[in-house]
Amino acid sequence: MAKLSPIFIVPAIIASAFAGYFFADHGSATAAAPIAPVDEVKAASAPSSAAALPPNHPHVAGMPQAPHATGAMPNGENERPQSIDWKVPDGWQSAPNANPMRLATYHLGAGASEATISRAGGPVDANILRWSQQFQEAPQPDRSEKDVRGIHVTVVHLAGTYGGSGMGGTADEKHDGWAMLAAIVDAPGAPYFFKVLGPAAEVDGARASFDSLVNSVTPRAAAQ
Repeated sequence: MAKLSPIFIVPAIIASAFAGYFFADHGSATAAAPIAPVDEVKAASAPSSAAALPPNHPHVAGMPQAPHATGAMPNGENERPQSIDWKVPDGWQSAPNANPMRLATYHLGAGASEATISRAGGPVDANILRWSQQFQEAPQPDRSEKDVRGIHVTVVHLAGTYGGSGMGGTADEKHDGWAMLAAIVDAPGAPYFFKVLGPAAEVDGARASFDSLVNSVTPRAAAQ
């Protein structure tokens, strides 16, 4: 067999090495990327449970709320069909609700007092105790009961140094000489809470209006 001249062998070796390098390294760049399983794709696109939503951010499925994220989610009882109606007293002005726990908020005038209506569960005595403990002195309530159009109503009056409801996640400012008028309206579905809170003189001066509010409660015929 004829021997090849070194002048042909050396270029052939170089060309072979270059081709091997090119296809081994660059050829893989054009290869199709592996397809991730469907479960992995869903996991990658789903929100991470490690990071919490900021306070007061609307709820997103699968995401935890940040600590003290009050008002982030509506009160479930407030979302039930309304089972009663009421008449707003003359002189009371509707105002924006400070949080989703409220169904209605009213300003009583130029003072610091406001009236709120909300709906929640829990035994009557437990709710009254909770309101009492919002005052520094935890006063004994002045309590009375009555029926309004077949609906049982418990009315309480509390006074002292109001320390706040604790709903804001931080310490509330204390208010000396404040009072609370509250009525638990035992309506079908879940009770309604009617409350007036503010300086004692303003709250006591609103007693007649508050009584008219409570006495106006009327059950809805189609209430569930």
